[in-house]
Amino acid sequence: MKHTLLAIAASVTFCGMSQAASDPTTETAAEYDSRAQWLRDAKLGVFLHWTPSVNCGGEVSWIMRQDMGDMPRVPEDVYRALPKIFDPQKFDPKAWVKLFEDAGIRYAVVVPKHHDGYAMWDTKVPGESVMNTPFGRDYVKEMADACDGSMVQFCLYYSILDWTSPKYSAVEGADLTAYKNEVFKPHVKELLTQYGDVGCIWFDGHWDPSWTHEDGKEMYAYMRSLQPRTLLGNRIDAKSNGSDVCAWTGSFWHGPDPVGDYQAREMDVGQFYMEKAWDNCYNLRANPCGSWSWIKDQYNWPTRTRDDVIGKLIECIGRDGGLLLGVGPREDGTIDRED
Repeated sequence: MKHTLLAIAASVTFCGMSQAASDPTTETAAEYDSRAQWLRDAKLGVFLHWTPSVNCGGEVSWIMRQDMGDMPRVPEDVYRALPKIFDPQKFDPKAWVKLFEDAGIRYAVVVPKHHDGYAMWDTKVPGESVMNTPFGRDYVKEMADACDGSMVQFCLYYSILDWTSPKYSAVEGADLTAYKNEVFKPHVKELLTQYGDVGCIWFDGHWDPSWTHEDGKEMYAYMRSLQPRTLLGNRIDAKSNGSDVCAWTGSFWHGPDPVGDYQAREMDVGQFYMEKAWDNCYNLRANPCGSWSWIKDQYNWPTRTRDDVIGKLIECIGRDGGLLLGVGPREDGTIDRED
């Protein structure tokens, strides 16, 4: 019998979800444990990077940067024109979720906005959105609806940084008040009030020196007020200066009063850890620097072997965490057979 990597990885998983919620200002250790139990039980998730960038067959957002070494890239104006041809006619969210269920995947992290600022939902915040493409459908809503009632918990990713918003700045000491009030907060309010229960949010782009620990605390409190049971990844906090981003704690805040409900590790299992829930995102393409979205063949890295994936999953479970597998759907809305 032929097995996909996802199905093989699923052979050593188990699941269970908790609907417990608590007051974010008075949460006890027992209440936290109840709220986080579903993630601890899930063990295996899927990380879905899928935006109009898939039409150029390169890495989401990063392909338009000119400072990425040997990584394939396209001019920014070409990248910005990709939404005009985004029309994945074979996209079937129910089929995706059925595939995930069969593979033993128990949560799906959908990417509504990456560093390029492109919104994959019907947002009312000014800016580019999927509703203005030939596709013209609310991807986030369709994924939320498909997950509802399934064995797959609907979850989100959100990029703090935004390379296209005039209200955002990466410069240390920049005032991000307007960005938080006019972009970040309206975005997450829509995502946390219009799409049902969100299991967790995996944050990214917190490494810019403009993002501070105080910013993280403010946004954490705001989002917990909108949907108290949602687990917020610790990358909502600032990155400690001088940390190695590739180390398992390198992207985390190491100062006093850290915020975040679970550790969001990247490409590094790290140490045994029981204090909070954690997962480790790990792409199926064997590129140590990324390859989270689908990349066309001439630029592709090989798919990881069965042993690679199973071994990484066992490592994560053995250290009391979970594995978040990065899978990039194709430009037509299907998931690659090799994945």
